[in-house]
Amino acid sequence: MKKKRQNFTIDEELLEWLRSYASNESRTMSSLINSLVLELKRKQTGSQHEGGLPKPNNVLKSKRN
Repeated sequence: MKKKRQNFTIDEELLEWLRSYASNESRTMSSLINSLVLELKRKQTGSQHEGGLPKPNNVLKSKRN
């Protein structure tokens, strides 16, 4: 899936929580947001697979510990 940079606003408290959560999970904030939005889309459309392809097993991880 092609990715595109997007700017949006988010409450400062939520941003700090997301940053901390992503770090604890060794993931990037982008990968978490992508996963959550894709889950919402699948729930709405009732689709288990995007474009007929199975859900990828790989998950982006951050290099920070």
